Amino acid sequence: ILVIPTLDKEMRAYLDAELFKKFRDEVVIIDLPAYLDKNRKGNCGMYTAILATDKFVYVPVFGNDPGNWKQGHSTMMDKIIIHMIEVNTRKTVVPVNVPRTICERGISLRSLAWTLRGKVADHVIQVARGTPAKMFA
Repeated sequence: ILVIPTLDKEMRAYLDAELFKKFRDEVVIIDLPAYLDKNRKGNCGMYTAILATDKFVYVPVFGNDPGNWKQGHSTMMDKIIIHMIEVNTRKTVVPVNVPRTICERGISLRSLAWTLRGKVADHVIQVARGTPAKMFA
């Protein structure tokens, strides 16, 4: 699955052609509308700034913050975006509230997180839970 902001027809046709050359029908494209501020400050309204793991898709939502309401963001639009993603994946979709003070600085879910696997991930989980952990034994 590839989540993209809505593109003009010419750019979308080019993207479709390039993806088809490389992947044929293996890629599903989801066009998500981007509701960017008039002054284009930060990434408020950029729903494509998602973070995906093996089991979950974390999607930024903007409608729960009064600072974002003034820019036209709403919980209704958040619900529409969440539904558009849910119908195209088997993963659990998790909405993450992003306040205006964060998104106006251009900070997204991907820049606030990282993915770990294996022993390193197990160690971090043990430390977070406060359980004793051996250093990469």
